[in-house]
Amino acid sequence: MAALAVGLAFGVMAPFGTADAPNLPSRYLYWTLAIALNWLQISLALELVRRSSVTRSWTPLRQALTVAAVISLPASFEIVWLSHYFLGAIIANLASLLMVYLYVLLVSVMITVPASLLEARRAAAAAPTIAAPAFFERIPPALGRELIGLEMEDHYLRIHTALGSDLILCRFGDALRELQGFDGVQVHRSWYVARAAIDHMRKEGQKMTLTLRNGIEVPVSRPFQKTLLAQRAGL
Repeated sequence: MAALAVGLAFGVMAPFGTADAPNLPSRYLYWTLAIALNWLQISLALELVRRSSVTRSWTPLRQALTVAAVISLPASFEIVWLSHYFLGAIIANLASLLMVYLYVLLVSVMITVPASLLEARRAAAAAPTIAAPAFFERIPPALGRELIGLEMEDHYLRIHTALGSDLILCRFGDALRELQGFDGVQVHRSWYVARAAIDHMRKEGQKMTLTLRNGIEVPVSRPFQKTLLAQRAGL
């Protein structure tokens, strides 16, 4: 519905030279299909970026801009076809194709950035009440407050949240003390996870692995396996 509304609005405004369309219905169809296709591709790409182990730690703004830049490439050729079919325009030279890409990129940024930031704000608002204010003051604001896990890296601590990850200077032991009262569990000498973030548990022989909600796989060392198995019904 949102894509339809935006498409109809662009049909009325007729930006980027589309006011010269043969008739009003053609212009409406052109913009509705163009926005709907772009919206669908962007939605799928954003979901892939949020789930990918490479890009899920990026900030929502970086994810949005990357998706906009990449999706605008195939979307430009879709616009060339739609322009020919509905507007009677023929785009054949490189300069015109580049201009189409820039127009598509502008529209894609207008879609991806608000959508990504809105989703990040919604996720942050839905986060549970934090029971460890002392530690959560250490989390960079851009990561929100929905803690997924902590990973020790030398003298640094990598914080994983629903919005990404980042390194802070903090000892693992200090973090564990400040997290007393929070619904989480240490599963390894260098890993602590929020119980609500555990998606599933896998045990093969002596090896146990947790898969968190954001796709990260966390090893569970033997001293902590018995506790986790005993609490499995509550995970």
